[in-house]
Amino acid sequence: MDAKLYITEIINELTFVKDSIREDDCTKLIDAIQQSQRVFCYGLGRAGFSMKAFTMRLMHMGKEVYFLTETITPNFGPGDLFIVSSASGETAQRVALAKKARQLGGAVAVLTTNRHATITEFVDVIVQINAPSKNQKDSVFRSAQP
Repeated sequence: MDAKLYITEIINELTFVKDSIREDDCTKLIDAIQQSQRVFCYGLGRAGFSMKAFTMRLMHMGKEVYFLTETITPNFGPGDLFIVSSASGETAQRVALAKKARQLGGAVAVLTTNRHATITEFVDVIVQINAPSKNQKDSVFRSAQP
């Protein structure tokens, strides 16, 4: 495939996903970020790389923010916000982290493809990303990206 056509296809996919995100989900996440004392982010794999970039952007905006597995990460507590990415919303470790953050008195937000997943039982904000996850073999969304 021609490189420019491939790039255009990827941009079109990203535009489709962006346009399918509910505006009120984004507003709730922005409000939660602004109201929090500190923000803690977490994700693994490609989502983890995206979350690290998001963490850095929040820091550039002046927010006190940490990525969960870094050695300089302080204790989480009341007034803090935990943002976790979990495509399926069923990964046991991420569900446990969301539950623990809630028990510690903080707010929790999830970026997920599944609004009705187990993790949503323990979160305050759900941002549904309408893109395929590796666990959604029957998804109608097909990506040109590997």
